[in-house]
Amino acid sequence: MATKRRKITIPWREKHWIWILLFFVFFISIPITLTIVYWYTIQEVKMLGSALARPLRIGPVYARGIYMSSWTASEQKRVDELIDFILRTELNAVVIDIKDSTGRIAYNSDIDQAKEWGTREIRIKDISALLEKFQSRGIYTIARIVIFRDPVLAQVRPDLALKSKHTGKLWKDSGGTQWMDPASREVWAYNVALAQEALELGFGEVNFDYVRFPSDGNILDISFPVWDREVPRSEVIRQFFEYQAQALKHVGRRSVDIFGMTMMHSDTNYDMNIGQRFIDAVPYFNYISPMLYPSHFGDTFDDLDNPAEHPYEVISRSFEKTQEHIVVPLIEKNKPLPKIRPWIQAFDLGAVYTPEMITLQKQAVLEGGGYGWLLWNARNRYEHIEEALRKNQK
Repeated sequence: MATKRRKITIPWREKHWIWILLFFVFFISIPITLTIVYWYTIQEVKMLGSALARPLRIGPVYARGIYMSSWTASEQKRVDELIDFILRTELNAVVIDIKDSTGRIAYNSDIDQAKEWGTREIRIKDISALLEKFQSRGIYTIARIVIFRDPVLAQVRPDLALKSKHTGKLWKDSGGTQWMDPASREVWAYNVALAQEALELGFGEVNFDYVRFPSDGNILDISFPVWDREVPRSEVIRQFFEYQAQALKHVGRRSVDIFGMTMMHSDTNYDMNIGQRFIDAVPYFNYISPMLYPSHFGDTFDDLDNPAEHPYEVISRSFEKTQEHIVVPLIEKNKPLPKIRPWIQAFDLGAVYTPEMITLQKQAVLEGGGYGWLLWNARNRYEHIEEALRKNQK
């Protein structure tokens, strides 16, 4: 006998609550949910747009850049002019001083040492806005930090600065500038802290300059408060290279400026009594930037009378020496190769540097296996060489 199904009836009051629940779901809950989803979507789009404005550079950057002092970076008009210049040429990078050879930090740094020692001189009022201006246009930003030539810190921390043996006062180079002891770990920590802050602020790279012992002035008169003269100069500098790499390798890219002549000494590893050897920088930096200004090579360099008049030959021969004595042996040992991105001359000294002279230098870098180049002009004037920087050139 079939079982008769019972008809289930829902009381009117329960039906009432069901209708209220349905009303809430369709007319209140869903619109609110959609509104929340829409709001978060808008935020994601804004974040994506910001990310696109500041391209994340995962691999190495083939930089073609110019130098900009912190004073120039503080002038809105000049910044805009140089951005326009970069955008209408093949340039894609800018090197900005955040601590130059005056020793002053050019923005409102928050590192403890800067606040304690009073080493800030706020020329760049809003460093984040400056970075945004460049990065939103796809321009790679490099923060330049002068390390051991530091007259401001020498006044604040004379216990870590070079002294004169004869007077006991702060020693000065031929330009009248004081230096810090390159062996001082406190000086290392100060500059590396600044570099870390720069990278965290958004710079794509930090560039260390004056990472060496003094090269001019009465060198024999120097008294070192930290260096014991037993450890070779080159080992002191190599240890700083290692120190900064350990501190910053997971933070961001790093480069170092070294004398151009270090390339010509690749066969002997002579440190020129300043502690700089090309081979010592190789394991510790993303880029190595020898200063290959032809005007800075000796008058009889490699049998060239007035090297400033022979930019192609100076740079080409420097690369040839480095390729033979450093790059090829590294290849044979299956070790990482250095990315050599030199500074090249964009100023008149020893010869007038026309667009043709710039082109010759670029050609020598390219043929030598260089990984980009940087133009140095202390006054940040590059308009006279624009012809050599037209797009679709290398």
